[in-house]
Amino acid sequence: MYELLRGFDHRMLSGYLASEGIGDSVEEAVANAAALHVVRLDPTLEQGPPPLEADLAWLGLIPPALALLWRFAMRRGHRPAAATRG
Repeated sequence: MYELLRGFDHRMLSGYLASEGIGDSVEEAVANAAALHVVRLDPTLEQGPPPLEADLAWLGLIPPALALLWRFAMRRGHRPAAATRG
């Protein structure tokens, strides 16, 4: 497991071990295995819970934001160019 995590992101693993006061070696990790928190997610065919409404609330902001951007772009596009003659 140590080599897998080390190969994935060595800096993250080193930082995590240092934050727990554990040296960055296999021996140190094995000796302090009880202090390490490793979570493994397994694939499943079961349906997960439905998304929370709060997770989808930001989607309502997209149409007004696009309308404002379009309006701003249209105004800039129709604005006369600044005169370059003195």
